[in-house]
Amino acid sequence: MNAILGARISCCHSATVKTLTARTSHFRLGNTGISARQVSIWFTTSDAQDWNLAWSTPLSLPGILPRLETCRPTAWSGASVVPTSTANLDGPLTSTMPMQARFVPLMRLIVVLALFSAIHSIFQPSNLSGLALAGTAEDLEPTPQPDETSMTVMTFNLGNGLVAPADLVSYLRESEADLVALQEVTPEIAEALETDLADIFPYREVRGLGIPGKALLSRYPITRAEWLELNPGRPDLLATVNLAGQPVDVLVAHPPPPELNGGIVQPREGTFEQFDRIVEIAAESENPFLLLGDLNVTSLQPRHRELESIGLQDVFGAVGSGTGFTFPKRLPPLPEILIDPVLRIDYIWASEAWKPLSASVGEDIGSDHLPVIARITLADESVAKEHGDAGGRHRSHSVLPQPT
Repeated sequence: MNAILGARISCCHSATVKTLTARTSHFRLGNTGISARQVSIWFTTSDAQDWNLAWSTPLSLPGILPRLETCRPTAWSGASVVPTSTANLDGPLTSTMPMQARFVPLMRLIVVLALFSAIHSIFQPSNLSGLALAGTAEDLEPTPQPDETSMTVMTFNLGNGLVAPADLVSYLRESEADLVALQEVTPEIAEALETDLADIFPYREVRGLGIPGKALLSRYPITRAEWLELNPGRPDLLATVNLAGQPVDVLVAHPPPPELNGGIVQPREGTFEQFDRIVEIAAESENPFLLLGDLNVTSLQPRHRELESIGLQDVFGAVGSGTGFTFPKRLPPLPEILIDPVLRIDYIWASEAWKPLSASVGEDIGSDHLPVIARITLADESVAKEHGDAGGRHRSHSVLPQPT
């Protein structure tokens, strides 16, 4: 990626940015599947100073930690960059570049989590042939199945306003998804879902609350819907969908991301209790079950293994190809600059009643996350007959913030 943009950001001496260049570099070690990436941003300020902000995720000893490089002024001409001095990340970067400093702790957290995710992905059988194979929508287009016990499922964190409503509507119309779980749904997105998608998703549950906002869009009847305060202020959605007479329980969840506290990555308040209830709900379901959402955990963390221990299948982990990284595609302070995701934290989990057929990472339409799409089918078609008709129809129920 190589992009040159005009921009204005706060910098030293109250200067403004004249040009901005971003570049992502990739490195691979033979056929081992081990890879590294570095993201660099160069910008020239109005006082004729040139600056470079770079971060990278190689394996770096001692400590086996990713290396977060410094922000430093450079003397450069064209493509040639020669560092002339180095600024400490906790010093000049914080005091003279307040806008960029906001995402320095985030990047530290991202690169630490990315290391664990990358190590785990190396030992996935589908990745040992090399990480150059990316699980994109173009590579792994879900294949429609002829029977009514199969469906295409999507989960997508919209980035709290980063995705334009019109772009989302267009994308969902072309996706051929049957069931869509959305997180970080804003009031504007909620309105678009209700007014512009009712013809293809006649059954909808929507709450446009920003970061806590969620939605479930379905081509099949939603016969039950309950908003659960598993974590105060972050309601999750538990619904039942009628798939050809078979009741399917669906939980749309979004636990909060961890935070850096004194240099230590820690869960936010309420996260443990929320995840415990998610596990309980999944374990207690008597119907085919789906857990969809941005769970803010990687495949190396204990919570991932806990979900596997109760019989849930990580669908992308089972049938997806490539790393499956979905976050971050961009950073909110500079959303115009695209970067390669380094974490897999968006999931489609399915109970053992399902057989995963295919899984892919969807295209970028503006969020800091990428969507995950999967094709799944009931493992035993006779299951639908055992449960009988799933009952009545539930069309749409939206909750938007009331004006104050």
